[in-house]
Amino acid sequence: MSEQPEAIEIEVVESTRAARGDALPPDLGACARSAVRQCEQALGGLARQACLQAQVYADRASACVVKQPIKSMAVAAAAGAVLALLLSGRRR
Repeated sequence: MSEQPEAIEIEVVESTRAARGDALPPDLGACARSAVRQCEQALGGLARQACLQAQVYADRASACVVKQPIKSMAVAAAAGAVLALLLSGRRR
């Protein structure tokens, strides 16, 4: 059920000014501001997607705990024991 992230398209804004018939280089500040705005919009959408997916996983985990509380406690205790062993090994 994993979805591929949406493709991000960045539009390059070119600003040219005529100076005696010659075009000047593009306004790099405008290009950078435009790219930053587009990235902010895309990342905002990805962040919302990630939050929604995290909520789905949290709901599934909660449902699993409700259905199998003893098994959930055993898994949590085992994970805590492994974590304690790993952390105590660093102090030696």
